[in-house]
Amino acid sequence: MRITLRDVYCIILCIFIPTICQANEKRIIGWVENVKIMSADIEFSAKLDTGALTSSINAIDIEEFEKEDETWIRFKIVNNHNESKIIELPQERIVKIKRHVGKSQKRHVVKMGLCLGNVYKETQVSLINREKFVYKLLIGRSFLKDYFVIDPSEHHITTPDCEKEESDQ
Repeated sequence: MRITLRDVYCIILCIFIPTICQANEKRIIGWVENVKIMSADIEFSAKLDTGALTSSINAIDIEEFEKEDETWIRFKIVNNHNESKIIELPQERIVKIKRHVGKSQKRHVVKMGLCLGNVYKETQVSLINREKFVYKLLIGRSFLKDYFVIDPSEHHITTPDCEKEESDQ
């Protein structure tokens, strides 16, 4: 872990003005970070997007099927290094996404366990083909809230370090 000038500045301020430290309970991260999909043991370089509520991941070969009287989704995720994994998860819901241009789009949403820094959290992720995008994983506000503050001048300042899948920390 590297200590920046900003970290030193925050520590000094906390000594003299303790109420400022409350804002530092959240971890400062960059606008792009490595995130691990825990159940698939695969990492993505993810764009952190406070404009999106729900996270989304590059998913192809999406198939819907029935299992134990529930709708499940089988899909392949592919990261920036062209590593891929096939995953089967229960469908949480279908979301209608408003697009800037063109028609609205319906997407399957599943719950996935993600690791960013040392925070493991299960969150809803919409499945969409993001092959044409630079970042194959987009992390939305529902994952980021309560844990992180984004510094838009930084990137890749954390590494996924979750020892095991745990419930929300």
